[in-house]
Amino acid sequence: TDIAEILYASDVFVLTSLWEGLPCTIVEAMCCGKPTVANGIDGVKEIVEEGKTGFLTQVYRYQDTAKRIVDLVVDEKKRIDMGNAAKKSITQEFDLNFVVKAHQDLYNGQ
Repeated sequence: TDIAEILYASDVFVLTSLWEGLPCTIVEAMCCGKPTVANGIDGVKEIVEEGKTGFLTQVYRYQDTAKRIVDLVVDEKKRIDMGNAAKKSITQEFDLNFVVKAHQDLYNGQ
């Protein structure tokens, strides 16, 4: 029940799943302005923009994942800039008006 509180208290969101559909946890973190470090798997690659809203790492490359986390923890400006970009990106992509229009366009064959 306190997910938003935990996310706002965090600096970086990390997800090392081996498979995902659309990871709602990343969407929630991005809405809270958190950059993401995650395995570059299907579902994740569609919402995390490498180097802009977070970092995508290869599965089982734990040292690379750890390095990206440390990079963001140490570099406050990068962390804040990526978090702001993440929030802007996700709120535009999941904006209700945008989603409704996209569905209308799909059904209208546009």
